[in-house]
Amino acid sequence: MDACSFCGRRADEVGRLIAGDGGRSRGQLPPAAICNDCVELCYRIVHGPHIPLPPIPQDILARAGACPTEVTEETGSVVVNCSSAAEPSEAQAATCKELLAPYFPAGAKFRFFWPVEPPARASASEWLETQIAVYNEPPSTRSL
Repeated sequence: MDACSFCGRRADEVGRLIAGDGGRSRGQLPPAAICNDCVELCYRIVHGPHIPLPPIPQDILARAGACPTEVTEETGSVVVNCSSAAEPSEAQAATCKELLAPYFPAGAKFRFFWPVEPPARASASEWLETQIAVYNEPPSTRSL
């Protein structure tokens, strides 16, 4: 192979070209190659950038009513994924963004996720307390 099967750049246009036989020994697929830039792009797509969650005081998280679970970079924007007990109203989402925005890069976008079956009203606050406790675990033990 003399070109990347993904971006089409020739071997002399890339830093490194990794070639595979496509399972030719088993008669499965045509040969393929991937350049170092496409490997890096694939890695970022699969693993996302390593943007750590910042420390946020418990009282801020409690007032926000949602907990950040991960920070990703998507098409040049930082996106903060937040979990909440139920779908937030526009006002609740705006309050959450206002409270959490100072802890993230300027212009960060916020996206909310919630369980298919929302917790019972009485347990929504318990759910949030659990999320906050997990958020405040050291990053090496965090399991969001």
